[in-house]
Amino acid sequence: MNFSTFCRRTLLASGLAIFGISSALAADWPRQITDSRGPHTLESQPLRIVFHQRDADRLAAGD
Repeated sequence: MNFSTFCRRTLLASGLAIFGISSALAADWPRQITDSRGPHTLESQPLRIVFHQRDADRLAAGD
């Protein structure tokens, strides 16, 4: 792979990432998600997301 191909691919990947992030931030509320229990509606944007799992500290430490 030569340098110009590498630059083109890097710019394309960066552009797609920025476009995806900006479109996700611009989405309106409420949002509806579906999981194994069925559809759920989030009425407003959450203030924070809390991750709770047993032994989560070991995941962060790389054990």
